Amino acid sequence: MCTLGIKSLRSKGEKKNIQNLFNQEYFESAYGDLNVYSGEPFTVQGTVSWEF
Repeated sequence: MCTLGIKSLRSKGEKKNIQNLFNQEYFESAYGDLNVYSGEPFTVQGTVSWEF
């Protein structure tokens, strides 16, 4: 996962989260032969905030 945090001089803040940047298939975890959990697909999330 890649995370960027930006805060400007005007007290505004931005945060961007990018998961699985290259959209590769992978297995996040496995418990035995039958319980295999695949990783998350390419995802972008963001937030913007202001302080008053």
